[in-house]
Amino acid sequence: MRTPETPWSEPPECGADTPSGMVFDIQRMCVHDGPGIRTVVFLKGCPLRCAWCHNPEGMDPRPQLLYHAAACVQCGKCAEVCPEGVHRFDAETGHRLDRSRCRACFACVDACCTGALTRTGRDMTVAEVMAEALRQLGDKASDIQPILVSIDPARDTPQVLADYVANFGPQFVGLTGTPDQVKAMADAYRVFYAKVENKDDP
Repeated sequence: MRTPETPWSEPPECGADTPSGMVFDIQRMCVHDGPGIRTVVFLKGCPLRCAWCHNPEGMDPRPQLLYHAAACVQCGKCAEVCPEGVHRFDAETGHRLDRSRCRACFACVDACCTGALTRTGRDMTVAEVMAEALRQLGDKASDIQPILVSIDPARDTPQVLADYVANFGPQFVGLTGTPDQVKAMADAYRVFYAKVENKDDP
């Protein structure tokens, strides 16, 4: 249980059944695609293939290696630590990556001193996402009212929601409503949602 004295940099411990997602970015000061100023969490595994997509790294649901050529000084440290021979250097083509050999161990990311190689995608629970989003706000985090909205009022009764949000701290409020009310809220913020039946979860 989180107490008011618990800093947001330390998310509460969660069980194995806690929902999580593959996050590739948490972006502050978002003013597009909806009213107000928001912090937006970007998840990997998007099923769409929009021609105008600005975040193609969000399509693959797995963690991925990103390469920023302009930051590479061709020091060769990545090639030294890569167990699969992904990184190769020559005078004509410079730093070349054979992505078919990459096993996403990210040893090269740890060895890269310029940030030319980065990892995109980290499995995060709801608590970890909220802790990071509020940490980015610094002293202003105390001015934020975190809200968790359930799209399944049949399952998530007021008591179930109260028990769930208590794991995150007294600042959190849990909301739900009728299906029409949930849809109206999602439409207002341009949020897509869908209820998925899980046969293994009664």
